[in-house]
Amino acid sequence: MSDKYDLNEVIAELRNEHEPIIIAAQGRDFRVLPAELWPDDALTLGTTDPVGAARTLMMDDDYDDFVTAGGSAGVLMHIIGKEALKAGKA
Repeated sequence: MSDKYDLNEVIAELRNEHEPIIIAAQGRDFRVLPAELWPDDALTLGTTDPVGAARTLMMDDDYDDFVTAGGSAGVLMHIIGKEALKAGKA
């Protein structure tokens, strides 16, 4: 028989094991959800609406401030890609 998992415990465990990506710009830290906690909306939007996906991944609804600081969906996806490569090499 397989194990029984408590969803809240699994999410808490993922939060403890995987820190958000932090991007510094104009004296602020912007936080991006780690891939393990991405909502389904972000995955769906990634192919049809990259900006919508970026908004979903940026924690604390800071995407507009991130863009004002010079960021974009492309820059965010580039950083996420770099982090994914690092994680794959670990």
